[in-house]
Amino acid sequence: MWERKRVAADPRILEGVGCGLNWIIESHRRDRQFRCRTHPPFGIMVALVEDGEILAGWIFDPLARRMCHAAKGKGAWIDGERIIARESGETQPIAALAIKYMLPDVRADILARAQGRFQTVDIPNCAAEQYPRIALGQNDIAIFERALPWDHAPGALFLNEAGGRLSHRDGTPYLVGDGKAGLLGASSPRLWDSAAEILFS
Repeated sequence: MWERKRVAADPRILEGVGCGLNWIIESHRRDRQFRCRTHPPFGIMVALVEDGEILAGWIFDPLARRMCHAAKGKGAWIDGERIIARESGETQPIAALAIKYMLPDVRADILARAQGRFQTVDIPNCAAEQYPRIALGQNDIAIFERALPWDHAPGALFLNEAGGRLSHRDGTPYLVGDGKAGLLGASSPRLWDSAAEILFS
């Protein structure tokens, strides 16, 4: 079992995350806020992974009581109802650009490329909130620099099974433990292709 707190205490634990059958758990991002129930968003994320491939994932919002769930090859659900990812329908797609962990020159390049092509919005600083936003058409695209498994394994499967797309920015699939940074998520494959061309070509 891989849990963020255990890995923080001993980073070597992460080395075997892509091998064998494992549970990956992100209990919540903000301990103090979680207890106080005053600073959302935050959530609980769980994934079942075998040799890097995500088999099932759960994202729970304890304040909204919203449960997102996906199983490989079987679709995605919110509170037991099958969901199909949808675009916002905006002329300029809505983009949540998590550029904090990028080098300064890379951040500047991304922002320049996005100017006039996307409506940029604040990121929720919580993957448990960002993935549902993409699937529900609140955001059209999101980029992430870090690809830590507890942040992305459940959401990657959820978005892909809903019919959106989450992969590395070079188009290769996200596999837990692959050691690669840089993810691009979109509410449809069409928007993924468009965003990749604009932001990373």
